[in-house]
Amino acid sequence: MKHPQPLTRLRVQLLWAALLPVLLVSVLLTWPVVELRRSQLLEQARMRTLQAGRSSELLIAERLGFAELLASLLADRPALTRALAAGDRDGVTAFVRETRGTTLFDLVTVVGPQGGIVAQDGAAELWRPDGDPERASWVWGRPGVGLVAQVATPILIDGARQGTLIGAFALGESFVSAARQRTGLDQGLLVGEQLVASSLSHRLTAGAGRLFPADAQAGSGGTTARETTIGGVPYLVHYQPVHSHADEQLATIELLLPLAPVRAAQRQTTLAIFGGVLLAIGIAALLSWLLARRITGSIRTLSNVARRIGAGDLTAPVQVDGAAEIVHLSTAVDQMRQQLAASHAALAAETARYLSILETTDEAILVLDADGRVTLANRGAEALLGCARTRVAGVLLSEVVTLHGGAPLTLADIPPVGSVHLAIQTADGGIRTVAATRAAVLTDAEAARGEQLVVLRDVSETVALSQLKDAFLANVTHEFRTPLAALIASLELLRNEHGDLSPAEQQPLLEAVHVGVRRLDTLVQNLLDSASIQAGYFRVVPEVTWLAPLIDEAVELMLPLVRQRAQTIRVVLAPELPPILADDRRIVQVLVNLLSNASKFGPRGDTIVLAAQARQGQMIVAVSDHGPGILGSRGDALFERFLRPGGQTHGAQGAGLGLAIVKAIVERHGGAITVDTDAEAGTTFRFTLQVSAIVRPLQNEHVYEHSAG
Repeated sequence: MKHPQPLTRLRVQLLWAALLPVLLVSVLLTWPVVELRRSQLLEQARMRTLQAGRSSELLIAERLGFAELLASLLADRPALTRALAAGDRDGVTAFVRETRGTTLFDLVTVVGPQGGIVAQDGAAELWRPDGDPERASWVWGRPGVGLVAQVATPILIDGARQGTLIGAFALGESFVSAARQRTGLDQGLLVGEQLVASSLSHRLTAGAGRLFPADAQAGSGGTTARETTIGGVPYLVHYQPVHSHADEQLATIELLLPLAPVRAAQRQTTLAIFGGVLLAIGIAALLSWLLARRITGSIRTLSNVARRIGAGDLTAPVQVDGAAEIVHLSTAVDQMRQQLAASHAALAAETARYLSILETTDEAILVLDADGRVTLANRGAEALLGCARTRVAGVLLSEVVTLHGGAPLTLADIPPVGSVHLAIQTADGGIRTVAATRAAVLTDAEAARGEQLVVLRDVSETVALSQLKDAFLANVTHEFRTPLAALIASLELLRNEHGDLSPAEQQPLLEAVHVGVRRLDTLVQNLLDSASIQAGYFRVVPEVTWLAPLIDEAVELMLPLVRQRAQTIRVVLAPELPPILADDRRIVQVLVNLLSNASKFGPRGDTIVLAAQARQGQMIVAVSDHGPGILGSRGDALFERFLRPGGQTHGAQGAGLGLAIVKAIVERHGGAITVDTDAEAGTTFRFTLQVSAIVRPLQNEHVYEHSAG
């Protein structure tokens, strides 16, 4: 009997040695992988419904919170309290109508102390007379109307409750439809176990029924999700509760994710896995056959390979022909070469990765030796300290970083655990606030050398923003306290000595009361408008109007304020000004804010100039004062909220909201606002509006003055 050649036996053995593990692993892992992928797809679907539910919950909670804040601000409006105190039902009705038209409320109701309706405007079907006005907010719902939220705020006059302002808004079909477009999931709203709105129209029909009504209550944890079928279509349903500030469940959001795409993806994954298994078996068979041919080499070739490996050449594969014993040896040598090459490549990649992380991070990273000298600095250190890393290499930390005030930075200034805020001085003389931390270097070799890692993170903007918010809150408190104190003093004097004061003596007191009320009204209006701008509810309705009457109204409103400072308003209008496209109330608000700033920051006895002219299809309006101007460092962010011109100007600088609101109003009219300032000439604000007719050539100016006298 003739024995087979050793080479033939080796090829067969290698082929089976490669195929058998692949077949075994394929059988053992294919079905678990398919099931794992199916579980992953379902989990992704569940996470998507959970995220969408939380997003809708946060949106509803945000609207409820904003509605409560808005209702509390509206309940304190002087126009409402004066009309309610005077029993002026028409005035209350006008306030309610105006409020309902400019806020998110679909229905605004003022209820008297005894519970009767004083005034109401909006969608009457949203009114629930059986609601509890003692609660800040409550919800109810009805199919066809949706989820209705009502917020109630007491109206206090002289500390006594004289009524309640109740605002209501509905979240119905438009809300769930918008939520579906935003999240890609069909959504519904339930109050208790009643479905009141749904983006699936047939869910509200008589024959649709409800999905798992018990889960709508059991889902208070926000994790209920299960599969179901609606109209023959499979869905994954999730119920997300909506809670109040007191952690009371108000309503439930129903989220429906179609499962057809998920199941299609499952089928595609299963086919891909089985195809991959077959491809792997084929590749394994091919590689085994090729490997069996390559392993046969001579001892001389193997010796040459060993010398190349010893010389550091790890790229050339081992290709040796020979007997079975030599083939085994060559396989071991090739495996050694591959392992060495892989280790070398992994070490190089890891080194490059850590260097890349070190270079791309924004924080300043300094590595110090046992003596406190800098051995390594990244690009973040160059940017923060303002000096090249080559200049700090080998230099003591105390010579590299200087604290504000001139003292050197040492490791003793940085706690071993946690971080500390320090003010440091950069190379260009600037001051930065940094969060400093330190730690021992982690590798054993570096730890043995006593090396330390110092990280400096620039937090200047964060600290400045915190200080700015604190200053704003303090200033708003001051802005309320000052006019209130003047009002109280003037009113007490009028009450106690009314009979002894002549009309001439009463007039200054009445003027002071008027000025104080105007200041409070302006501050409250600015706060409301700022909140509306941030929430996206700020609206401008341009109409064809004339500029001159708006200027007259703004000047009349400002006269009591400018008279207090013996100032004069000089109005300069070009003749035959064309009509403009503008919202009358908002443009008056812009003019009042600019005139108020000019009065505050202009000198006593100053002449404030308000000029207007038409040019190239635009109306250009300018307000000028002769104050000390605005610091150049504040010019770039002058129209941001809470920014105030600075301590070099008049003490009453306001809440820092006026110019931000002016910019928002002008830009919503399609115009732009600019500022020119100079320490000698003063400050001029210019804004543009669109005209609605052909501009005629300019002639001589028309000039008139409103003076303090």
